Amino acid sequence: MTAQQLRRLEPARRHPLFLVLLHALVIERGDELLDLSDKLLRVTDGRARRRVAEQRRRTARQRDELAFLGRRLSVALLECATTGELPLERVQARRSPPPRPLPADPRQRRAGLERPAT
Repeated sequence: MTAQQLRRLEPARRHPLFLVLLHALVIERGDELLDLSDKLLRVTDGRARRRVAEQRRRTARQRDELAFLGRRLSVALLECATTGELPLERVQARRSPPPRPLPADPRQRRAGLERPAT
């Protein structure tokens, strides 16, 4: 129905028709709002789940690294206890030598980085 046709109707018929149209619009828009709300909740839930999973992976990696370090330290401490050696002396004895300083001349640096001919 067009606006002109609605205007020609008598008020007793026009008002109920407007109420029915308004009710249909409210239901339709309400469904759209519920769909949008549901979509936003799913997106937010997915994002939160991904963040939690990443945090758990990061925490597990850190925990594994600390456990590995703890095992190595406990073995070293037990060996020191059996030999009577001080732990710091043992660490200093096993520490790798300090890195060589780089030559001042860039050509010498490049020469030191090149692979030997085979």
